[in-house]
Amino acid sequence: MVFRGSEIGLGEILFDVENHNGIRKTFKGFARRCSLDDLEAILNFQELVDKYVSNHELFQGRSRDDLIDMFAHNDDIIAVFNKDNMMIGLLIYLRPRNCEANLALDAKLTKDDILKTSVIHVIASHPDYRGLGLQRYLIRYSDKLAKDCGAAYNTATVSPLNPHSLQNFLDKDYVVVQQKVKYNSKLRLIVLKKIV
Repeated sequence: MVFRGSEIGLGEILFDVENHNGIRKTFKGFARRCSLDDLEAILNFQELVDKYVSNHELFQGRSRDDLIDMFAHNDDIIAVFNKDNMMIGLLIYLRPRNCEANLALDAKLTKDDILKTSVIHVIASHPDYRGLGLQRYLIRYSDKLAKDCGAAYNTATVSPLNPHSLQNFLDKDYVVVQQKVKYNSKLRLIVLKKIV
């Protein structure tokens, strides 16, 4: 089955978008859940994204040890690949649990909400594939994961220097609840969505 970018699922996805100038782009990708076998590809992808951004305040990748820990906790790491099997999009979604990365308190929720709050820990697109709807698709997929695991809230951090990413979250009914310094001195907006 081929999913359109407006549908949510893993497998082959047709991204069909029109930009603000009315230019339409169509792209076919393949989304799947990653395993520990994808660790090097994930690390390489994060390094590529970090090198691309001119301001290193914009992107915060995860270390090898963090990723191994996420696989051990059965968190969802979803990647989108192009026809040449090159990673072009990445979502790291943390299921609700009491850990340092949980943003419940940063999102002004209560301690009782920690185990009801999931986290979009990383969401990124390959520099050459921006503007195709990859991030919007991955945000929607994370909302599906949150609903499927019974989370009451989904949270993420967004750099205030990244208006496109922020707009993608706002367009998907997230709200900015706080601005805070995170990740060793990086200013971040905490965004929150109540999962219905």
